[in-house]
Amino acid sequence: GSRAKTDGHWCCWMCCSSSCISRLDEISVHPSNFRRSVPEPRRGLRGKKITALGRVAAPPPMSATPANQVIEMCDVSLGALRQAERIVAEHVDWSVRPGEFWAVAGLQGSGKSDLLTLAAGLMPPLTGEYRLFGETMPILESSRLAQRLRLGLVFDDGHLLNHLTVFENVALPLRYHQPHAGTNPEGLVHALLEAMELLPWSASTPGTMPHAWQKRAGLARALALRPEVLLLDCPLSGL
Repeated sequence: GSRAKTDGHWCCWMCCSSSCISRLDEISVHPSNFRRSVPEPRRGLRGKKITALGRVAAPPPMSATPANQVIEMCDVSLGALRQAERIVAEHVDWSVRPGEFWAVAGLQGSGKSDLLTLAAGLMPPLTGEYRLFGETMPILESSRLAQRLRLGLVFDDGHLLNHLTVFENVALPLRYHQPHAGTNPEGLVHALLEAMELLPWSASTPGTMPHAWQKRAGLARALALRPEVLLLDCPLSGL
């Protein structure tokens, strides 16, 4: 497969819906679909820019109260994951409501993955405030872990553990976070692998798989805990 591309720009996606996967193929990616949510493009790494932060599908109208905000960033500045002191984007104001699908477009190295990394709570904003379901992010306390698990992230390269099989990678969130949930993790993992056409690879380790199939396994792992918010870094690559 190929990555989603709009007018020469690679895209990242995020959705806030329990039916993210079934609706991905309904989204038409075209520059005219993007609604600019910032007055000017945000300066990115190596002088490039995140050129669009746009909503591609919206829910029915509702009052914009804090209770209806899934993601809310207020005057946020973010750094690069590998060089935290370097500012990738600043003065970011971003609000996402349940049922919305968003796309982030920009040239390679402009900071799209860094924005999703911050949204996933893997690093804090340099300045400003970021809330997920009303909770200040990042969430590091075990007492607030349930809030953190309402969000899932699919990395661009899958980020699988090479010493585990594909089946074990997908099952890992269930076994780690829900060891006594009374569910059948094997059945759920089997269903996810079947949906991603990964059953023939279930006993293989990631290093023996093509990159595109590793990406599918990363998506299956992110869906294992049934997150309410799903962040996808270049999701159409290999899907």
